[in-house]
Amino acid sequence: MSFDPLIQVEPKLRGAAYRVLVTLAPTPPERDGEGVRDSLEEAGLPVFKTVIHRRAGFKHAANGGYLVQPGEYDAFAEEVLELVPQR
Repeated sequence: MSFDPLIQVEPKLRGAAYRVLVTLAPTPPERDGEGVRDSLEEAGLPVFKTVIHRRAGFKHAANGGYLVQPGEYDAFAEEVLELVPQR
């Protein structure tokens, strides 16, 4: 996984309201995605708590035309909604 694109664009984002979402992470028990998120956070970058894992079910669902439980996407949506001012 390369951080080069993020490192290049990060100075332009300083002062902006943004967070990094780690996606396509290996599925548990692998902890690579969480490790990446933790490294980004330690580097001072704003990150979402949620990590979206690369699950085989998504590929099969798309090919078969059925839905996959969106648990991680629901958690991500909840994080985003917490950041958006309520009207």
